[in-house]
Amino acid sequence: MSDFIIAKGTNTPEVKYTANPATLIICGKSYPENAGEFYDDVFKKIKPFTNSKTFTFELDFEYLSSSSVVCVLEKLKNLKSSSPETKFMIKFYYESDDEDMMSVAENYEKFSGIKVEHVVK
Repeated sequence: MSDFIIAKGTNTPEVKYTANPATLIICGKSYPENAGEFYDDVFKKIKPFTNSKTFTFELDFEYLSSSSVVCVLEKLKNLKSSSPETKFMIKFYYESDDEDMMSVAENYEKFSGIKVEHVVK
């Protein structure tokens, strides 16, 4: 699979995938009308390539709806359990005063079992 970009929409973030190194970048506002459908499509595209040695998620949300929080967490957990040989990592970007995003990052690590690197902007 080659790299791909999904352009940001009014309520959806920009999504970029690079194959080498295997990295999925999601940035912007995430409050799609149907978060499950949006993130299903994104994670289906990358699923065949999550068996690489390492895979990094770079998450840089300006805003993240509660349904998006849950959908992304479920997708991360499913990928980790279905690709046990892959070393997953999350780089989670947030503003220094954004306690809500910091909490999301902490919960992603706690509930997905994937190491999260906190990157304060």
